[in-house]
Amino acid sequence: MSPESNGKKTHAQAGDAGQNKPTVVADKSTKTADKSVKAAVESVKKAAAADVNAPKAVSKAVPKATPKTTPQAVPTGKMVAIVLVRGLINIRHDIKKTIDSLSLRRNNVCVVRKETAELKGMLAKAKDYITWGDIDSETYKLLLEKKGKKSSSADDKANGKGVKQYFNMNPPRKGYGRKGIKNSFNKGGALGYRGNKINDLIRRML
Repeated sequence: MSPESNGKKTHAQAGDAGQNKPTVVADKSTKTADKSVKAAVESVKKAAAADVNAPKAVSKAVPKATPKTTPQAVPTGKMVAIVLVRGLINIRHDIKKTIDSLSLRRNNVCVVRKETAELKGMLAKAKDYITWGDIDSETYKLLLEKKGKKSSSADDKANGKGVKQYFNMNPPRKGYGRKGIKNSFNKGGALGYRGNKINDLIRRML
């Protein structure tokens, strides 16, 4: 074989090799593109899964809101329930003024007050017209439920009560006492301090 034919073959083979190179590069590019598409699809799937799970994660992380509660109507501390037993005709002016200060304007009205030294003095002064005692929380709740009315008083709202602290009651079933309304409670009548027995009286007046 002549050197010229060898030279021609060599150039031809080089030409064929040159034509095949782009094909190899194209195959690599296609594989790279496929990998990129697959990676993009995987990232989209992960993002979608994250969006689906996000509300669950948030619901677990954020605590449930605590339902609002209404303010306790029953105040703390020792409370005294006071009931006007007798009428106010021909009453001394200073006693009448004290009873008015207690918001006792007619018979069978009950008021609830926090016990203070000032209140004790007022009760002692009006003892011949009223009866009073230590009201318990259950009786007070029942009193609010049966006879309570909404209050616009700034004091009541500030104390978290929201209801008027005087109650229009019915005459008590079985009366105030065996010896009537002009005798003290410790003598079988209706007047004066009666301790925890005030709860029974209030329940009989509802």
